[in-house]
Formats: sequence, C-alpha cells, structure tokens
Amino acid sequence: MANNASDQLLLKGMLYANLSDFTIVCGDQRHNVSVASLALHSSVLTRAVHGDFKESKEREIDLTEDFPDCVSSLVEFFNTTQYSPSATLANLTYHVDMCILSDKYNVQALKELTVQAFRDEISLNTDNTILAEAAIKAYEASVATQEIRKSITKLTISRGVHSTIWGTALGQVMASYPDFAKDYAQGLEAGLKEVRSWKVKPRADENRYRCPGNCGHTVVTSYPRARPGLAGCVHCMSCRNHFATRAWLDNVVSEEWDDWPAL
Repeated sequence: MANNASDQLLLKGMLYANLSDFTIVCGDQRHNVSVASLALHSSVLTRAVHGDFKESKEREIDLTEDFPDCVSSLVEFFNTTQYSPSATLANLTYHVDMCILSDKYNVQALKELTVQAFRDEISLNTDNTILAEAAIKAYEASVATQEIRKSITKLTISRGVHSTIWGTALGQVMASYPDFAKDYAQGLEAGLKEVRSWKVKPRADENRYRCPGNCGHTVVTSYPRARPGLAGCVHCMSCRNHFATRAWLDNVVSEEWDDWPAL
C-alpha cells in the first residue's frame, strides 16, 4: 500500500515500465519519451498510449497543433523533470504558453514550474507592452492561467496612477478583455479595504498616514504588515488624487492617541 502521493505515482509508473518507449511528433520533430514518465506526469497522454487508440497501436502521438518550442520543453520535462527554456525563449509570453500547454495535457508539476518562472521574470521594470502581450495570452486562456493572471493584475495595480491606465497598452487589453478589467477593479478595492476611517484610533498593529498631497487628510491602515504591493497605488478620499503606497508610508503621523475612543 502506498503511503503518500509520491509512492502512488511511483507505483503507477512501475505498472507501465514494461511498455516500450513512446514518440511525440511535432511537425518534422520526433521526440522519444518514456511511457513510465508519461504515466507519472500526464493523465491525458497516458490515456492516449494505454487505450484502444491509434496512438497506442502506433506508439506515437502527434502534437503538431502545438508550438514546436513548447513541445520541446514539454518533452524535456518528461525526460528530466526540469523546466529550463533557453534565454531566447525564457520570456513572459513563453511562460504563459507553457502554462497553457501544461494545463492542456494535465502536467501539473510542469504547470507549477511555469507559473513560478513567470513570477520570477515579472517585475516593476517589465515593459507595459510586453506585459500587455502576456495579459492577452493569459486572459484568452482563462482558467488555465488563473495564477498568472493574479500576478499580472497585482503588477498592473502597483504601477501607479490609475486614472491614466486606459491610455496605455494594458488599458487597451482591459477594454478587450473585461475579465482583466474586473480583476483590476477588484484588486484596487481589496487594497482600499485596508484603509479605515480617519476618525478611528489606530490599533496596535496600525499607523496613521497623512495624504502625500498635503491636503490634510489622514488614513489608518496596517500597510507595513499588510502587503504594500497589493494596494500599489491608493487614492486619497479627500483630494481624490492617487499616490503610490510608498509615498503614504513615508508620511506616517506620530501623535498621542489618549483622547481617541478605543474600538
């Protein structure tokens, strides 16, 4: 009896170990893979090689409808359990393509690696146009790229002034993909919910911050312990201007609160 998921996967692979190697075809490329590896990593491809199908009889499957580079990376994972695309391929859109392919063939371990690679690649310095291209691919795939879409939304929010977002490449993508605009709006709302009334005494884990625009308005929040990048850019409820979270953090107010009512 297998004691854990890893043991179960190992046993499953052993059941197929007596089967001959298999071939994955993509255009003029032919890749040899182990059936045992397919059994360990892809339930979709395993059904193709272990059923009464053409693929099972011919000992090969044609994936020509997929991108050749992505198929090569898929085969590399089957043979090495590694995801290490070359420098010319390692970019945001390629990671999205690989995430979609991994989901298509239910290769969950590879999918996790592609999501992590996307998160490692993305940064505040990522060009808006490149991020927009990745967003298009991610939102066309919908469910398959849920985690990647979260990263795109978070970075978009952290970019800054939201009143001008619609004039950017990202804003154009939002106009074409309502789910992106919805995720963006919900992300902003999630950040703003951390801001509480200025008439409230801060709790032990909170501070009061003055509007960076010097309008006199203050807010109470736990930004240092929350996730500053989540809110990214917060608008002042008084002057209605948007300021980066860091600007708010630099305007912490030190006052005595003995006269303020406790919550």
